Amino acid sequence: MEEGQFDQSGNYIRRAGDPDAEHDNWLQGLGKKDMKKAAEAHMKREQQAREQRLAADNVLVSDLLKSLIVHLEKTETPLEALARLGKRQTKPKKIPQWKLKKLKKDGEGMEVDQSGAEDPEQVRIREAITTITDAADKLLNRDYEEVYDQERELLIREYRRETGEDWVEPRPEEARGYENATSNPSRQWEFRWLDGRDGGALQGPFDGPTMKAWQDAGYFTEGVEFRPVGEGAEWSKVAAFS
Repeated sequence: MEEGQFDQSGNYIRRAGDPDAEHDNWLQGLGKKDMKKAAEAHMKREQQAREQRLAADNVLVSDLLKSLIVHLEKTETPLEALARLGKRQTKPKKIPQWKLKKLKKDGEGMEVDQSGAEDPEQVRIREAITTITDAADKLLNRDYEEVYDQERELLIREYRRETGEDWVEPRPEEARGYENATSNPSRQWEFRWLDGRDGGALQGPFDGPTMKAWQDAGYFTEGVEFRPVGEGAEWSKVAAFS
């Protein structure tokens, strides 16, 4: 029998069902500990999403455009650049099993690196793809809905509109520094805070793996600029450490 009650006139009124009850079915069978864990996991995901949004908001549109432009060839779109770079990627060569066994035997049980040294050119290509995708995705979230299909010249026009300055083609060494795509695994980095922290003093130099570890840990979520160590290197809010 359905639940309900009588009104003042003696009419029986059925109690309306909870419209959200079906959405809570997943909670059935869960204990308090499970529900607490689920809530904590949800809060953690929300916090990570907020940190990512804050990090993205600290990057200027002009920096994203510049990071994108320096990776494109004339009349090329980001989508075409990704296709061009993708064709140049090669699968890492693995040591054959017979050779691996022989190396282990000759080395008397020593650990053998099966991947071998990575080709610096492949490192550069992979990082260029990462930078293009990251910059374009962030521009998509800034209402640049056609960014993947816009040619380099159109993006330069957007850069001029955004900054009020003419685009100046960077020198090859500056472009390499800004792209963060380098064949030198020992490249050193410097950074500085833009909020006056530490008096705006120069920090570093630090190696790429250290900078990447700090970046992954969320240390650089606030306003900060980076540059590779070297004469003429420009400061940038966009970096892909290796």
